[in-house]
Amino acid sequence: MTQIKTSISLRSAAVCSDSIWQPTVNALQAVRWSFNATIAASGATVIFALFVGLHMRCMVHGNIFQGVETTNHANLKADAAMSLTVGGAA
Repeated sequence: MTQIKTSISLRSAAVCSDSIWQPTVNALQAVRWSFNATIAASGATVIFALFVGLHMRCMVHGNIFQGVETTNHANLKADAAMSLTVGGAA
C-alpha cells in the first residue's frame, strides 16, 4: 500500500512538469527565440516545475498519506537532485 501512496504522490508532482513544457515552448516560439534557447529555457522551466511539484507533494501528501515523508531539509536536497536528474534526462 505504501508503494501505491508513493506512486500517487510522485505522479502528482510530475503533473507540474508535464503540463508546463508545451506552453513554454509555444510561448518562446511565439516571441521567436532560437531553437537552442527554447530548448534550454523550456528544460530549465521543466526542472523548476518538477522541483516545485516534488516539494509541494511532501507538504501536501506528507500530511495525508502515511509513509510519505513531510517536508524537511533532506527532502529538499533529494527533491532538487531528482529534479535535475529527471529534467536532465528529459
